[in-house]
Amino acid sequence: MEEGPSRKLAVLVHADVVGSTALVRANETLAHQRIQDTFRRFSETIISHGGTPHEIRGDALVAEFSKASDAVSAALAFQAASAVHNEGLPDEVRPVIRVGIAMGEVVVADNTITGEGVVLAQRLEQLAEPEGVCIQGAAYETIPKRLPFDYESLGEQELKGFDEPVRVYAVTLKPGGKIPAPESTRAPAEAHPELPGKPSIAVLPFTNMSGDPEQEYFSDGITEDIITELARFRSLFVIARNSTFTYKGQAVNVSEVGENLGIHFVVEGSVRKAGNRVRVSAQLVDAKTGIHLWAERYDRELEDIFAVQDELVRTIVSTVGGRIDEAGKQRTTQMNEASLRAYDLYLRARAAQDRNTKEDYQQAQKYLEQAIEVDPGLAQVYHDLSLVKLVDWMAHWTDDREKTFADALKAAKRAVALDNTDSKIHSQLGLLHIYRREFDEARLHLERAIVLNPNDSDAFCLYGLYLTAIGDPDQGIKQFDSAAQLNPLAPRWSNWLRGIAYFTAGRYDDAISTLKLIENPINEVHGWLAASYGHVGRLEEARAMLERFLLIAEEDMAVFPGRTLEEWKTFWHGAIEYENQAHFDQLFDGLRKAGLQ
Repeated sequence: MEEGPSRKLAVLVHADVVGSTALVRANETLAHQRIQDTFRRFSETIISHGGTPHEIRGDALVAEFSKASDAVSAALAFQAASAVHNEGLPDEVRPVIRVGIAMGEVVVADNTITGEGVVLAQRLEQLAEPEGVCIQGAAYETIPKRLPFDYESLGEQELKGFDEPVRVYAVTLKPGGKIPAPESTRAPAEAHPELPGKPSIAVLPFTNMSGDPEQEYFSDGITEDIITELARFRSLFVIARNSTFTYKGQAVNVSEVGENLGIHFVVEGSVRKAGNRVRVSAQLVDAKTGIHLWAERYDRELEDIFAVQDELVRTIVSTVGGRIDEAGKQRTTQMNEASLRAYDLYLRARAAQDRNTKEDYQQAQKYLEQAIEVDPGLAQVYHDLSLVKLVDWMAHWTDDREKTFADALKAAKRAVALDNTDSKIHSQLGLLHIYRREFDEARLHLERAIVLNPNDSDAFCLYGLYLTAIGDPDQGIKQFDSAAQLNPLAPRWSNWLRGIAYFTAGRYDDAISTLKLIENPINEVHGWLAASYGHVGRLEEARAMLERFLLIAEEDMAVFPGRTLEEWKTFWHGAIEYENQAHFDQLFDGLRKAGLQ
């Protein structure tokens, strides 16, 4: 006997776009794209809060939850994130949604959901203000009162299709409240698949065969783009750039690379650029046996370079095997002359950043600003401009730190508006929100980065910093462990952040051993080391490290605070934005023990 559709009691969410007709009239194509993007982002938020998005019906979305508290959390979290996203859009085609939440029996069949509960959620949504959330009284009664929600009673409402009036509440987040994470879901890192069973791959730096050192940035850029595109595939475990670029310029043994990085396959190749033509050679090697599984050479006009990269990715992935998730791998394959010029400037800026000096960062900023003048539509350029500005702010190179940080935030928001599918762009904006003490927004962007690209080790590191900042360093350390699996040769800044997590957890010996791994550290690391030595009673080392910190600061900082703890407290409040003052006091106590009075 054929089984019929299932029935169950559920918490239903119905959301629609306010004024969608006006948006379509303003720009039909753009409105359609942005409405679809809005619902895709809301779907991701729903999933992260333990819900199930079922379908999109024109300009509306339907989802279900098992708990009303999770449904409210997801709705409020998305409304906050969407407001930030819309701020960065360059025009007025800005989809705004309203949400209704109700409880009721539903029928589920063929991934569609119907029933009285869906209709009731739709009626409640129609009572909500733009960017608002309305909830049925029966659902309201199931939500623990300890949660940080404010409720405004809208009284008993007569709703079309319902015989009895329905008690309705408009729900908002309390001022200063934090949207709770669902108890039924795990942190992103714990949900990340284990390495066994996933094809693992490393892309070694492609060799510049042009005979011109000035073209080095181009071959590096090709390599980075291939790594980025491969990392979008959930079926692959992709080693991060920081690990593979340690082999740049070396004659490598593929088997040793495989053993050192713990991967199955290696991609290596070369780039020869001459005039307006480029030749890319690539090969895929079994790291265990050394057998060449595939090799190809591409001779193309420069305008087709992105098509070459896409072709490389598709061929490598099909050779490695496995079912590949194509979602998110849409990119522009045709660019005009201005875009190509801007992309060239972007690659030059990336090369300058890698040299990692104050002067090189200033040069990178000039390249990026020139790229924006040539073509203001490249999200990666705004991302890197935000990063360069943030480094300028963190290193205290700038005389106007407030403006420099504001510029970094503006560029990051613009990058998200241009490309909402790039994990690194969301990670950068999440980091900036940490420094602004906007922890809910930080969590949204960092968790979205991990959802978009579960191979992005940097996103896990920054999520670890976020957890440390809100007072959960033990969970933060787990994120750093996940990042280390993805990137065995971690960049120096990841050890800096991991050291902060160890310090915050009271694991001072671990903090010392981790921070001492950093070669040529930024001066702030010396401060953390001084405080760590102070806490474990190694006072001679603490005093020596503190003096080193103060001397370098006096030489390098645009404004030197002084030599007392009170003078330095403002600096440390900006160095990491702990949510809990007790953690600042823990740091200040360590510095006091080191001799900063």
